[in-house]
Amino acid sequence: MIINKNLIHKAFIVLILLASLSPKLNAIDNVSIRWFLISLCSTTYFFFNKRSINKYVIFFLIALIVPIFLIDNNIEQYLLTYSKYSLLIITFNFLVNSLARLKSPLLFISNLFVISLAVESLVLLQDYIIDPTSFTGISMNRNISSFSILLKLPIVIYRIYFYNDSKIKKIIFNTIQYTSIISVIILQSRLAISLLMFMYFIIILRSRINKKRLIIPFFSIIACLLLLLKSSNSILSSKQFLPSNIYSDTSLLQRLDYVSNAVRLIKEKPFLGNGLGSWKVESLRFSEHGNSDVVIPYYVHNDFLQIFVELGILGVLLYLSFFLFILKLLLRNKNEYDLNIFLFLSLFIFFINSNFNFPLNRPQEIIPFLIVAAIITACSQKSFINIKLKSIGLLPILFILLSTVIISLKEHQSLVVQKTLLNDYYNKTYSGGFDNFSKINYKFPSLASNTIPISTLLARYSIEENKMNETLKLIEYSDKVNSYDILTKQLKLRSNLELGDFVSALTTSRELFGLNNQNLVYADIFFTLSASLQLNQNFELSDIILTSDELDIHKSFYKNYLLLENYNIEFVEKLIEISNNKFPSENFFNELINSIK
Repeated sequence: MIINKNLIHKAFIVLILLASLSPKLNAIDNVSIRWFLISLCSTTYFFFNKRSINKYVIFFLIALIVPIFLIDNNIEQYLLTYSKYSLLIITFNFLVNSLARLKSPLLFISNLFVISLAVESLVLLQDYIIDPTSFTGISMNRNISSFSILLKLPIVIYRIYFYNDSKIKKIIFNTIQYTSIISVIILQSRLAISLLMFMYFIIILRSRINKKRLIIPFFSIIACLLLLLKSSNSILSSKQFLPSNIYSDTSLLQRLDYVSNAVRLIKEKPFLGNGLGSWKVESLRFSEHGNSDVVIPYYVHNDFLQIFVELGILGVLLYLSFFLFILKLLLRNKNEYDLNIFLFLSLFIFFINSNFNFPLNRPQEIIPFLIVAAIITACSQKSFINIKLKSIGLLPILFILLSTVIISLKEHQSLVVQKTLLNDYYNKTYSGGFDNFSKINYKFPSLASNTIPISTLLARYSIEENKMNETLKLIEYSDKVNSYDILTKQLKLRSNLELGDFVSALTTSRELFGLNNQNLVYADIFFTLSASLQLNQNFELSDIILTSDELDIHKSFYKNYLLLENYNIEFVEKLIEISNNKFPSENFFNELINSIK
């Protein structure tokens, strides 16, 4: 029976780690299937250790759910995000329970990490050989693949230099160390490479490892970097670590823009935040709608700021308290000086990554971090006291776990469908008719991976087939879940025009033109409708002649204004003078003056 229980604990940890590396299975992203598999593993493990729930777990779960009663929108996004965060909290509890029951938890985890690194490195190297221009590793993002390797590497290095393994094992483990170094450098994440060098620098300075044994890995980093910088496939050459390049670094400028927007949202609701999952919608307020190259800010690229935006100062303090809790436990264990250095390096790498990326929302990064944190916690069981819940007290935990299974499965199913919907959207095609997609559940989840409402993506097909009633129903729902989406407004405008609802069309065109006053299509529709409805004030109160440098927009303004029954000649003459100064070589305005006179 003891053997069986040990197998259950080991199997749980193995399956959780494997789940974090799962392929995307025909979806556009691998994240949702990974959350689904993790939730499935944790739910199954719950039935074997259902009474081993820590008091802090209960506190964190309650603290996260309370703010839902204070918001009046984004309930769906709140629940989607809550399901992931609550799953992480419960899974961490189960990892601690499992590791605490193993005789040599660090040995077991180091073996797992070695296997994981071997798989990740092999996949990356194969990917790199097949296509050296678009490789990403086992993740769909180079940063995520880099940090997935980097987070596990300190534990493997500790195993290499502080365990008395056989010569064959040492050769294998050292090979994994070198391939991991090569992999991180090939992936070319500047932050990951910097932390890789920092990690070995700290190990050389602070650990009791024979310094001669570190010469090969340290110089292999330098050699790989030099070879990569000379390679034609290097992207580091355009992302140099030089202050002079800061203003041309698009990646850095994007992150600074996200941080700026996050600060603006924090100032609006600093104490309780805007609600879990709200960033992906609220941040769109600050997007440049006229810029076709703008990247959708799905995450802040800083977990602490994102939690601050969504849960306020209390939420970010709660998250920081977890790091402080783990660090306190680590410092308390003074007898394991060398081990503490390597455990600290994993924690430090994750902490720094959290300030520049979003590992909290990526299973491939957060799971290795939780495993390391669980090792530290499992060695200090006095600080992690479990409470014995009665059956009725276990129901909320079971309900949360089952909910995460259902929600993550629905997300994955949605991402499979989105593969077609988004492909059609970006290619401006209609590969399937509306009837083929009409049974899709567009309400949960309601947003596609690019924050466009799924109902809006479906409305493309219904409006193309002239099914206006279905279109208006879909667009009405889209407005509720993401009122900032441009495609939704464009389809709404088209629907209004085709139905002859010119008053509603005028309102929508005014909104679109306000978001992008350099767009000629929006200008033409707004001015044409204003003229047909004889709304003088839409022209006379507009500052478009002062603000726009688009010649055709100026022409559209005058052509439509002069269609009004009672236009103001003096007003037109003053504006034409402004237009003439902006476009001195254009004869249109002189001809216009003559025609008025």
